[in-house]
Amino acid sequence: MSNTLTRPGKRKTGIIAAVASFLYTGVVASGCSEADPEDFGSPAESHPAERTSEPASPPPEARLFPEVFSVSDATVHDGVWFVLDGRAHQVHRISPGGGPVLSFGREGSGPGEFRRANAIVAHGDSIVVVGDGIVHVFSPGGQHIVDRRFQPGPTLDCFAPTVRVSDAVSTPAGLLLLFECLRADTGTSIHAAVEAVDGTIRSLAHRDGEAKEFDFGGTLTVFGGHPQGFLFGSGWESCLDLVDLSGQRLDAICHDWLERLDFPAEAAREFADVIAEARKMGIRVQLPESMPALVGVSAMPGGRLVYQVLAPGDADMETLQLVIRGEGGRAVTLSVPPAPMLFQDGTSVLAAWAELEGTRIEMRSLDNLDAN
Repeated sequence: MSNTLTRPGKRKTGIIAAVASFLYTGVVASGCSEADPEDFGSPAESHPAERTSEPASPPPEARLFPEVFSVSDATVHDGVWFVLDGRAHQVHRISPGGGPVLSFGREGSGPGEFRRANAIVAHGDSIVVVGDGIVHVFSPGGQHIVDRRFQPGPTLDCFAPTVRVSDAVSTPAGLLLLFECLRADTGTSIHAAVEAVDGTIRSLAHRDGEAKEFDFGGTLTVFGGHPQGFLFGSGWESCLDLVDLSGQRLDAICHDWLERLDFPAEAAREFADVIAEARKMGIRVQLPESMPALVGVSAMPGGRLVYQVLAPGDADMETLQLVIRGEGGRAVTLSVPPAPMLFQDGTSVLAAWAELEGTRIEMRSLDNLDAN
């Protein structure tokens, strides 16, 4: 289950890269109607975050896995991690005990083969890989079970060829999938939809972006499981929606107690040309003044929330750390090594660092935290 950028899908490449991809792709894909750039104002001024340390390095105990080229997403089944390797088009089964790695899947369009896969989740007694509009189901031992195409129903205003599934969560009601698509008016919609056991797709929550306007919330949709349903919203905003599995909004879970880092001035300057081009095409663009408060959230089995946030010491904004809300509403950093790839599933955490020889991986447990 991925809890980082849906960029989205999540390859997890960092906030700045996600914003850049969102901007450049949108400007190229949009129409060419003209408008006065002054109608949209000037980009927000910003101040660079001060570097207080070098980007995080793996701890000495992190094990090097030469067979793992990348970590696009990861999930846990019966205490064993399953890592989605987007570069190798494979899933790697990695035991915390250090046993041999089992790899399955390959690039292609045949049964059990996938391209552009970006999400993996343990669902019942199966391992589900989602990518390129197809849901691939495997056994925990790596045997291929079935492939099925993800098809949103006609009641959703979605142009079918543009549908892109970016994340998945296992729920008692079925597989919960996060996807985005273009509407008939060329605006973008992001849906959290349940795939029931009979194969029907029903949207439970959605966010609609306006046509001819860039909503930076679309670059970072936060989506995670919860004992009462799921959490859904934008990391750029102050609250997330808690939604039950019938689609009813139960509550707003706010995180205004989390610190926000300033949007890097250097990144804003890099975007200046494409923003100017967007405005000539009548596209409203406004860079945010600060970075998002969080990039992911996940609930412990007992319901306690663990937040993924940007590590303040990394000026490149590509290192993540885990925090909880402590006494007095202050953020408490957990004893998990900061990493550019960080995944939490229940009480298990996997941190990963890419190297030339492969990927270093460290696995830890949050059992003591859940007991508190």
